[in-house]
Amino acid sequence: MKAFYSLIVFLYTLSGKVARAPYTLITRFRLICYGAKVGKRLSVRGWVHLHISPKAEVIIGNDVMLKSGFADNPTACSLRTGISCARGARMVIGDDTGLFGVTIICLKSVTIGSETLIAGGTHIYDSDFHSLDPAARIGRDDEAETLPVSIGNQCWIGSRCLILRGVTIGDQAVIGAGSVVTKDVLPRQVWAGNPAKLIKEIKGESE
Repeated sequence: MKAFYSLIVFLYTLSGKVARAPYTLITRFRLICYGAKVGKRLSVRGWVHLHISPKAEVIIGNDVMLKSGFADNPTACSLRTGISCARGARMVIGDDTGLFGVTIICLKSVTIGSETLIAGGTHIYDSDFHSLDPAARIGRDDEAETLPVSIGNQCWIGSRCLILRGVTIGDQAVIGAGSVVTKDVLPRQVWAGNPAKLIKEIKGESE
């Protein structure tokens, strides 16, 4: 019975690797065609939406995971990870970081550190996209504010969050599911709510 169970686990693991291979190869190829710098051991499961300007700078570190759909992350349901980077914008995703059904729209600058996990349905925007002035919205709408977004190392961002323009999230911070983050979050803090507010500090092991 134990041998049979081990065989099932082996076959399941093998099927997962086989399923990831074509998505990884295709996504890596597409990123490189867009001029992105892609690190080693990129892992992709499911189709990823990419809309990257040839004049954008995109840097993806080593061992990054990009996952779309229900198979690898049920919280994302049918959502796909999507990356949009405009002309002249810069996006950096650090080593060992995982995006699971996440949408990133970068018009200026979005930086995500290493070993950070971002759960299904989260959206990260570095722009308001539209001006508060209704007259400007009817025209070209060049007055919309765009400010860099920075997410630190070893952060955990829960499902269905919104990270809005100008926000900096410090290292090892945690953002609760469904939060709308409009202000800076200091390292090792837990924030949640709409708008997100400080819930508590994360204490060290010796504290």
